[in-house]
Amino acid sequence: MDEILENSPVTLLSSAILVGIIEELLRFILFKKKGMHTEKFRGTIVAGIGWSFTKIILGFVIPLIGLLFTTESSDLMIIILDSISQNFELILQISLTILMSTIVKSGKISRITLSISLHTFSEVASEYALQFFQSVLPEEEILSNLISLISQMAASVIVLLITVVIYKLISLKKTAMEKLKEVFIKEISTNQIISLFADAKRKMTNAINKLEPEQKNWLKELLNKMDIPEPTQKNEVGEDN
Repeated sequence: MDEILENSPVTLLSSAILVGIIEELLRFILFKKKGMHTEKFRGTIVAGIGWSFTKIILGFVIPLIGLLFTTESSDLMIIILDSISQNFELILQISLTILMSTIVKSGKISRITLSISLHTFSEVASEYALQFFQSVLPEEEILSNLISLISQMAASVIVLLITVVIYKLISLKKTAMEKLKEVFIKEISTNQIISLFADAKRKMTNAINKLEPEQKNWLKELLNKMDIPEPTQKNEVGEDN
């Protein structure tokens, strides 16, 4: 009964979601509180490599030390397959780190659900494949681990591709908004604002001309003290010819 409960899809999915939530929230806190999201793209990749190495040490190197004393070829083959799987773990962690950096930079915390979902997907894809084929091929442990390795490879590549798409979408949107803001500030805050003030000055002058002479002279003197430059005029097509 305990074995059935341990290998049930509900248990597997629940544990994968829990791992995804804990790990991605920890990654989010580190990026947000430590300012890691301000790093350049190269710094983000280094952070992903560091994260992956930490998981490798905790989940692979330490258990490996206990297996080094065995001489069984099957155990050695499993160790080799596990060592290969760590390369795909590296790809996965770099992808998730880039994704978290992009999410934090975007300022929309709700997007963290994307990171948690992808992390959960990668956990389920590899673990479910391993448990499924271990139950189908109970005597073929090496084959089961090989199939699990292929599943992990596919999951890592899928997460990487989705991360690239999300990164491009958010980055392109941010770049477009920055360019729009730059144009708005450059154009609106200089030439057009000056043009508005110059137009207001002309309207005030026309209104003054309709006043009594004494009021007119006093207001004209006050208006002349307003040093407002004329707006720059853009050349019409063919004017330079």
